[in-house]
Amino acid sequence: MAMTTWAVPEDVPDIVSDITVTGLSSDVDTTLNGYKFATLQYDADTNEYSWKIETWAAPYVELNDAGTAYEIVEDHDGIDVEARFKAAAQSQQYTMTATVSGTSHTFENVLIGGYVIIPSDTSAEYEPLFVVNTYDRTLSPNEDGKPVAEDITAAAKSEDHTLVKEQSDKFQQIGDEVEYEIKATFPMSQKSDGTELTEFIITDTPQGLSIDVNTVQVMLGNENVTENVICSVNADTGALTVNFENLVQGGHDGKDIVITYTAVVTDTEYNNTVSANSSTTEYGSDSTEGENGSVEITKVDAENTSTILKGVEFQLYDLGVGGTWNAQEPGTPMSLIYDSELGAYRPALEDETGTITIIDGTNGDGNADGIIKVVGLDEGNYHFVETKAPNGYSINDQGLTVTIDPDAETPVIDIEANFLDTKLSSLPSTGGIGTTIFTIGGCVIMVTAAGLYFATRKKEQK
Repeated sequence: MAMTTWAVPEDVPDIVSDITVTGLSSDVDTTLNGYKFATLQYDADTNEYSWKIETWAAPYVELNDAGTAYEIVEDHDGIDVEARFKAAAQSQQYTMTATVSGTSHTFENVLIGGYVIIPSDTSAEYEPLFVVNTYDRTLSPNEDGKPVAEDITAAAKSEDHTLVKEQSDKFQQIGDEVEYEIKATFPMSQKSDGTELTEFIITDTPQGLSIDVNTVQVMLGNENVTENVICSVNADTGALTVNFENLVQGGHDGKDIVITYTAVVTDTEYNNTVSANSSTTEYGSDSTEGENGSVEITKVDAENTSTILKGVEFQLYDLGVGGTWNAQEPGTPMSLIYDSELGAYRPALEDETGTITIIDGTNGDGNADGIIKVVGLDEGNYHFVETKAPNGYSINDQGLTVTIDPDAETPVIDIEANFLDTKLSSLPSTGGIGTTIFTIGGCVIMVTAAGLYFATRKKEQK
């Protein structure tokens, strides 16, 4: 790495390697501009390779104390050398450029040399990133007397980073599971002011969800580090925390973090917000939201729909998306529970007590009002079967099928529908005369017998 003077120095051609930049913001487009500040040259007289610093960069860079890499000259006399170097680089024509939407990018087949790469996006303020000495000193020169190119990975450094939260389903039934994924970037190990990384905790706070801590998986780069982090769920708030205290000294600056887990939906609306605490990096937050549907059935007289009927019982069947009702193979009715806070029936959670399969319109207070509401339902078809009709009415054996479709052009989420019952007739309206003829005949005989009896008595009295 020593600076030397060459008799006939020549640039080294056709020796290339890949440069990968990690640690970029994950939710915005990031522009990467790379500027060449050092060129590898070969001195035929001395048979040595060395570096030529570009004129524009020479006032701002120097070898580190070990003599193994170049770095920005330390600030002195209140002058921000880093800012000046960054401005000087940006005044040059960039050597390579890319705009990326992910957290990393690879520049392929880059001519061996020293580069400063400056990332730029709306979510972070990055420090200039040095990528130098892109050849393997232990293997160079090769049999042909040339350097052996070395692929380089460098982590971008920023004091601000973003978090990204994604969910597998934004419309899910109470009691069902939703998968979640958190994307983040590991903070830098040291700030520009010298503050070191001692704490890094990611917190995910849910509402209407129950997080299963046993499903949490944590990836750091390509490595599963679940066993190396501390995961817990707060018993009171339900918040998930992932503590990286065992990894803060591991030099993981800029590596991608992916956290996955599953949670059970427990309410008609569910959401969560992810945030992070770090001693060197500020993080934003991100949220997801979800919901489900409802059905409200009103039992009415088929001939006068303004007459609401009480004393009814139903069973509800989940037919799934596109499912149809088959009375011969009805399947199993849904297990429901009346939720006084929601003021409606909802799907029962696993191992929940007090579940029922017949809903009677009493809504938990014993006063039947003829209206039944079920909330917390997934998309798909649902079929109501009447198991008991009001007094004086016949059971509607056709039942009623409704469809919840949040993806329709006009979303159908909260359904209100009438369920019709028909009055029973006081006498049969069809069939033969039955016993009527015998009843009339009996009455005639009784009247005749009575007449004969009284006539006989009159004769005897005379």
